[in-house]
Amino acid sequence: MANNMTNVTFADYCGANGRIFESVPLWIVIGSLAVSNNLILFTCLVITSSVKYPLNIIVSSSFFIGILFGSLYILPIFSSYVFLKIPLVCSLLPVIGSALLLNYNLHQCLISLDRYFAVRWPIRYQQKEKKYLYIGIVIAAWIFSFIAAAIPIMTFRQLRPDRCIQSGNIADESTFYFILHTMLFIIPMIIMSYSYGYIYYDIYNKRRAISDGSPDSQICGNTRLRNKTIKAAMQMSILTAIFIAMIFPFIVIYQLLFVVYQNLTLYYTLPCWFHYYVPAITRYLAFTYPAVNPLFYGYFVDGIRKILRRHYKSIAISIIHINNKR
Repeated sequence: MANNMTNVTFADYCGANGRIFESVPLWIVIGSLAVSNNLILFTCLVITSSVKYPLNIIVSSSFFIGILFGSLYILPIFSSYVFLKIPLVCSLLPVIGSALLLNYNLHQCLISLDRYFAVRWPIRYQQKEKKYLYIGIVIAAWIFSFIAAAIPIMTFRQLRPDRCIQSGNIADESTFYFILHTMLFIIPMIIMSYSYGYIYYDIYNKRRAISDGSPDSQICGNTRLRNKTIKAAMQMSILTAIFIAMIFPFIVIYQLLFVVYQNLTLYYTLPCWFHYYVPAITRYLAFTYPAVNPLFYGYFVDGIRKILRRHYKSIAISIIHINNKR
């Protein structure tokens, strides 16, 4: 997303001494970790054929988003000025970043809906063949997110081969991102909240019914499968909460700045510490998410943790076997 959204001179208002400057080495570390961590988990899921499971199709796709976000957005735009000197590439980088963040959010929404259906209709969920349906939905999410993010360069922010354009008319940008954030961030987050809220409500009702001694056949039947499904849903809800906590503040501040930059009176009423720290901190927090997301999956999700242990155990055994031969 664009970094220069206004012509207001920051230094003339607050000075530049207290501002958080972009740290190139830190961005290189964040971008490199985003690529390497996501590549490791994506490779493990593919090698172990775990992508044949419907939920893992969405999860592995989200790891691929992390690979692209690190390699095609963070590293080019924050770690080197080489790409920013190429006008078309420079103009396209904010579009790529927006598209991948949108795609992340849509994937989290799809995961929450998958867990919702698995808990609400567990038997029907297990019976239906969903592999190709999920592949189609994931492909649609990729296409839709990139088309949505590309609307500015097809309308009010036209590409120019001789000039880098990362932002257009501030009013047009503000209106577009307000609609985009509402439709593709706020509404999906409401769906996520409802899905996991229902799951926790369902858990509460079932436990209360069991403690009351209810003879409900749905409670007694297929308990092992249901407990496994609920546990997976709770793990995914933790990951979704982390996603919202890291991404949502950046989206709110990003949209707020559009409003502020259209009203200089409002701009000057904000304290300098807000200008100094809040946008930079929320950006660091949001763009660190792709780097740490695989770590959270490896820690919280039992299935992925088992895959990692089994995969690296086999690698260790192979290395030991090779060394013994020598």
